[in-house]
Amino acid sequence: MSLTARQCETAKCPPNQNTLVLFDGQGLSLRITRKTNNKLWLWQYSYNKKRNQMSIGSYNDFSLAEARAERDRLSKILQSGINPKIAKETQVTKEIEASGHTLAHLYKLATDEKIKDPRNPWSTPHIKRISFSWKHLKPLYNYPISDISKKHLREILIEIHNKKPPTCQSVKNLLSVIYTYAVNNEIYPTNLVAQFAKDPILRKPRSDEVEKHPPIPADKLGATYYHISQYKGLVTRHFLFCSGYTSLRVGSLITAQWKNYNEAEGILYIAKELVKNNKAIRCPVPKQMAKMFKEILKVQKTLNKNWNEDCYVFSEDGLKHIARDTPNVKLKYIIERSKLGFQAVAHGNRTVCEDLWEVQRFTDSAINIQQDHSSQTGNQVRDRYKGKDDFFEERSKMIQWTADHIDKEIKNYKKKHIK
Repeated sequence: MSLTARQCETAKCPPNQNTLVLFDGQGLSLRITRKTNNKLWLWQYSYNKKRNQMSIGSYNDFSLAEARAERDRLSKILQSGINPKIAKETQVTKEIEASGHTLAHLYKLATDEKIKDPRNPWSTPHIKRISFSWKHLKPLYNYPISDISKKHLREILIEIHNKKPPTCQSVKNLLSVIYTYAVNNEIYPTNLVAQFAKDPILRKPRSDEVEKHPPIPADKLGATYYHISQYKGLVTRHFLFCSGYTSLRVGSLITAQWKNYNEAEGILYIAKELVKNNKAIRCPVPKQMAKMFKEILKVQKTLNKNWNEDCYVFSEDGLKHIARDTPNVKLKYIIERSKLGFQAVAHGNRTVCEDLWEVQRFTDSAINIQQDHSSQTGNQVRDRYKGKDDFFEERSKMIQWTADHIDKEIKNYKKKHIK
């Protein structure tokens, strides 16, 4: 049965499957990936008595009608005795050569190369972040790279910087990837972005110039977590505590699924594509966090009769994890409602943990791995001489100490202020 435009628009992959394939007819199908919810048009055909499959494009670029039209166009190529996949690749190559190496074409070539890099391919979250940066360069999309002057490029970057400095740095990083590709392939002689290294506005900011995510003040730890403990939203409440225990990035923790949690070993496994340091994949789970997981699991199994290990941990029913901005919104609400007199965000928990761990004299390697810093020692040369030890035992003690410390601070606060 043929697909409808409505089906294509609303279709989602079930939580118990990795992919969902919807068939339209004449070899055309729409594949939906659960983890990213990406929708991709595929076409199956036979050439030289062998079954082949090729991508037509994403659902964002091709509507159902457009995908069918492209299928029909490729079918005519097949009927002429030419392999449509080879014909399409040749066509793309000719378009690129005819484009005069516009920034848009070089962006596609450079990012494709990074995505397919067998040694260090870009992760799905990173590709998504790159796409956001790319949107800021829209005024330059159709410019041949040879026609983009340093002055023009600087004007575009200054405009982005004036709106949001961190975004400007991300855009610069993407441009550097594009220019590096152009230089390596002898399309353009120099990386213009490198020439902004000492620019008074566009240079990379020093660490003391970067606006840090506001943390919970050390002397407000007990008060803050006491009021968090009184918040009625179980999932959000537990998320804020677990974030405070582990120092994990919000994105790494919020997307955790039950299949990532090994209760017997006390480990929460972080997806490889979400970490900067491969030694940070195993995150120790303190006893307080394990208890919270049990409470969430009990609620989910009550609400969701089809619960399975693909369900999300930080979710009411397991089907959809809490929104990424929820921890910050709720923490701000709790702090303001309790009149604690400061501002903080969930990401600031990383600063709190790092400060506490340094005072307790845990080793730098254990701290850097738990914080998922790309460098274990702070020096990439020294990193090469380190073994495979992920300091899991010390990190377990470190995180359990943090959970116990927060409990102690809550207890002290209640003694002084709660009657």
